Amino acid sequence: MTAIETGGEVAVRFNLRQDKSIKEPCFWTPAAGPAALAARGYFATTSHSPDLFYASQQAVRYMLEHLMDNYHLSAERAYILCSVAVELKISQIVDGPNFTVSAFMPNAIFPNS
Repeated sequence: MTAIETGGEVAVRFNLRQDKSIKEPCFWTPAAGPAALAARGYFATTSHSPDLFYASQQAVRYMLEHLMDNYHLSAERAYILCSVAVELKISQIVDGPNFTVSAFMPNAIFPNS
């Protein structure tokens, strides 16, 4: 994998919720992937830590909270769903010791959302 830093412009829309507090960023994205899953995009949680394994664990924990709060899943069902549907991605590792991991959940698995 290669990367390059370059100048550019991007349009971003933020929704600030007064009724919810989060510890680290989360977002919806129309990320690329298998057509059946990418059609409705993804919800992602992130975590930052000097420990890559801990950041991975935290990103999943935030996803568990999201599933329990927004889809009213039990902790057990949220764990099961994460184990088969969440894709962990290392979002950045070059600025160590500040590693970032993201947990992506395809929105397509929730037919009524």
